[in-house]
Amino acid sequence: MRRTRPVAVPLAMALVCACLLLSQRPGRADDAEDLDRLVQRLSSDDPAARELAATKLVALGDRAEQAVRERLGACQEEDLKARCVEVLRRIDEERLRAAALPPLRPVTLQLMDASLEDAAEAWKKQVGLPCSISAPAGATVTLSLDAVTPLEALEALCRSADAQWSLSMRGVDVFRPRDPREAPAEPTLQFARQSFFTRPQAFVRHYSVTATAVSLTRQTDFRSDTRLASLTATLRWTPGLAPDSVPLFVLTRVTDDQGRELADKAAATAKSSSAGQSLRHRYDGQFLQGFSLTYPAEDAKRLARVSGRASVRYRAARELLRFALPDETDGAARQAASTSVRLKSFAPGAGNAKLVLELVRGARPAAARADGANAEGPPFGFQDVTLVLHDGARSVPHSMSGSSTGERTEWSLTYALPDGAVAEAVELDCTTAYFDDDFEFELKDVPLPR
Repeated sequence: MRRTRPVAVPLAMALVCACLLLSQRPGRADDAEDLDRLVQRLSSDDPAARELAATKLVALGDRAEQAVRERLGACQEEDLKARCVEVLRRIDEERLRAAALPPLRPVTLQLMDASLEDAAEAWKKQVGLPCSISAPAGATVTLSLDAVTPLEALEALCRSADAQWSLSMRGVDVFRPRDPREAPAEPTLQFARQSFFTRPQAFVRHYSVTATAVSLTRQTDFRSDTRLASLTATLRWTPGLAPDSVPLFVLTRVTDDQGRELADKAAATAKSSSAGQSLRHRYDGQFLQGFSLTYPAEDAKRLARVSGRASVRYRAARELLRFALPDETDGAARQAASTSVRLKSFAPGAGNAKLVLELVRGARPAAARADGANAEGPPFGFQDVTLVLHDGARSVPHSMSGSSTGERTEWSLTYALPDGAVAEAVELDCTTAYFDDDFEFELKDVPLPR
């Protein structure tokens, strides 16, 4: 048997390695001193120094939180208290972001006559999000990309291959109720050989905003003329992300090529039409919104600038509540965030079952944003109330009715119950924290209809 000779490590090298290891150990005195200095700089007279210290503390996250809390408890100055509170808010926001969103990974690709499928697989590997790839044979890609956003890279792939991309759930039974503990089903990133055409777009982190249509209409009833103008925009997110909703998608400024303002000021402060509507059962990876505009003057040829704001909401923390059947059908209660849930009755019948829940509601779990975007309501929807059958199968309600008096709401849910099936539990998939990913966008040079 061949024996391996021991390798002698010079003493000096061993000491260097030991020093390096010790320097990387958490909780050193130097770390505490650095934290203390950063916290002290929050009271600096120099705004730039204060902001730099705050940014570094936020980046340290949990390691800095206790030190900032101690300073907050000891300080008397109102300005310093406000800065400490803001740092703690930002630390909590980053904690929610990490729980809700994967890290953004810029894409760098150098491809020469690569197949579209291979190019898409290289994109997927760099982005690091779960999805399957379906691409037509024969399409090739030649391009050079350096640290662009994932969706900007996808558009570049399609431009080079003269193709379009979309999301589908091919091969997945999207109507099958899923166990909340299961990994979400992977979407398919599907490419089709369709002529690529350029549209005004903005790319921000995980998202793109595209001007998909501009409409100018003129109508008369022979007494007066009516002119209407609108812009339709599409918000897309990177395949593999799973937003809960889009509570905010608005235009803040629209100017034509002569600098004239065309934005509807009332619409600029309105919430998205999907506010409060779950996107969890939407698999196309996009959200469309129409915006009313002031009708442009006759000499306007394009919208020079279209600026807006959007917020995409994610579930950052969840809790699964369970009522055992038939033992807990007589007033058993659970607490879901600030909502008390009482199972009033459960009545199985021929082919279906009826469940009655009483909810005493508090505020919905707070998202990271602080502008009151969260609506009042329970931390779950009626489709999140699942009936678990004895064989592990699940049933979601096919109908729902309810009544509300003040803070109390009663839901009556009806489920399909196959012959011979026995329900063994009711499970509620509750959201205990949200993260709202806010961003601004700007589209340029949007052509007007001729």
